[in-house]
Amino acid sequence: MEAEDRLRARMLSASIYPMLLAAGGVITCSVLVLVVLPRFADLLAGAQTTLPRSTAALLAPAAALRSGWPLLLVVAAAIGVAYLMKRRSARA
Repeated sequence: MEAEDRLRARMLSASIYPMLLAAGGVITCSVLVLVVLPRFADLLAGAQTTLPRSTAALLAPAAALRSGWPLLLVVAAAIGVAYLMKRRSARA
């Protein structure tokens, strides 16, 4: 039992760094999509030219994420709650 606890503690400490990197990546991508891309979209719209397909393909999902972020937040919270509930039921 004690060896299992030590192994669990080592696994937890080994997984902290990747979790921090993933959280940093999510935060960085969120700032880019929610702050930086809208500014570029306004700048490009003011140029009154047709956008290349790659630029339009990048701006369209970014606009959808900007308008639908509350729903994404609710879905993420629901997934987190479901995971925690499953984890607690597996322990019992």
